[in-house]
Amino acid sequence: MNKKLLLILFALLSVSNLTAFDTSDGESFLGLTIENLFQAQAVPLDIRPQRGVEEDEDNVVFFYGSGFSLFLFKNRVWQVRYDRRATLLPYDLTIGESRRSILSRFLERELVPLVSGDDHVTFQLRDSPWPIRMSLYFDSDSLDDLYIYRSDF
Repeated sequence: MNKKLLLILFALLSVSNLTAFDTSDGESFLGLTIENLFQAQAVPLDIRPQRGVEEDEDNVVFFYGSGFSLFLFKNRVWQVRYDRRATLLPYDLTIGESRRSILSRFLERELVPLVSGDDHVTFQLRDSPWPIRMSLYFDSDSLDDLYIYRSDF
């Protein structure tokens, strides 16, 4: 094989690895290690600490752009965030979607809110192999931010 063909093949393989980093499936990131993330070949735009009130609440946040972030604690992803810049969200959600619309669709899927407040709703998505929840945050009754996380952390 000539060098040009090898470069094209390498470029195609790199692109396919980037597309394998499907940000619309937040649950698939939970429990991944740093090694897993680096093997995905999607490079974070920013890596920063996030201090908690207590030392055991400290996180490292990998921000990938387009409103998608991964929160790591003890070298594992425990939380995924989609902010108002996100375009690929789980569960066919859309930033700006009304609270009423989301609740209606989720009730049809038999997902009942676990906790509800003026500006948020939390759902228990599953219990095994660890409990996973999703918290939706609203601004003026429009979806503005959401987190999918392991609630056993």
